Amino acid sequence: VAATPRLPRGSSSGGSRRREYDAESWTGRNVAARVTAQAAPAFGGGFARDCAVVRDLFPGAFGAVRLGVHVPSLRLVDVETVAADVKALRVAAKDARAAVGEAPNVCAVIGVKAEGPAAILVSEHLDGGSLRHVCDAGGFAGHEAPLLHVAAQALAGLAAIHAACLVHGGVAPESIRVARDGRVKLAALGAGAAVAPRSAAYAAPDGLKTAAADVFSLGATLYEAATGGPLAKIGEEPELGAPYGKGVAALVLHATRRDSSLRATAPFLLQAPCLAASKAAPWPFPHALIVELGPFLPADAGDELDKVAAAVAAHEAASPQEAFLADVFGK
Repeated sequence: VAATPRLPRGSSSGGSRRREYDAESWTGRNVAARVTAQAAPAFGGGFARDCAVVRDLFPGAFGAVRLGVHVPSLRLVDVETVAADVKALRVAAKDARAAVGEAPNVCAVIGVKAEGPAAILVSEHLDGGSLRHVCDAGGFAGHEAPLLHVAAQALAGLAAIHAACLVHGGVAPESIRVARDGRVKLAALGAGAAVAPRSAAYAAPDGLKTAAADVFSLGATLYEAATGGPLAKIGEEPELGAPYGKGVAALVLHATRRDSSLRATAPFLLQAPCLAASKAAPWPFPHALIVELGPFLPADAGDELDKVAAAVAAHEAASPQEAFLADVFGK
């Protein structure tokens, strides 16, 4: 950390938000490139130890999610608290990362470390929050294009997880992360193998941790994202009416069949005709989709450089004990 170049004075968020960067300097040219790099680092405990927490973000499926930064590389990360044994979570997360690899619709798990009696799961950060924000704000309110986009991306992530002979075990609005450029990924992979999610609201009726149960949880999540209300687990099968079309209604219905033997798999659901356009659009996604998705995401708290500058400042700030010792021995 000591050898890492520092951001220039005045580059942190707040005040005049100055950008006094020399175009030929390390700061001016290379910070943005290092922040926006897409390749996730390899899994390892050393990475997690070098991460500093910046601020709270939102509730996750397994615990509170905070924004962090890996100070040596200036990479922003999500830091999620998981009430699990550290060793068990580390093994589960490492095995999951090795099995799934760099699946484009799964947030890469980068490391695990202890924090008091709980464990910390460090993973890839997306800057648009979670689908929980959309659900709490009333859902997509009839806007079919962003709903189908989220469905296609999340189903692709779930299909990759199941193809690796794994289950997620915690699919919920909180574990579906969104980026402002339209990327959608399943987060907290590995946590479900070590501990149960905080809420059972999206669990399958049989209460099992299976691939079919993951599909039910995703279907229940999509229903809530469409309507703004939770899926009833008893009574009639779910039915989405106008303004959503029959294709979306059928997608949710086949994902949430209460009888698991009748429930569709993630790869089968990806073949739904209503998802054809969403699957055909590779990243970077069409501008029209980004414009339609944007209003449903939470307000941005600052650009990437601002967040990194704040994170570095927080990491470099002396702890009360360090300040006390410096005061005592400095006299």
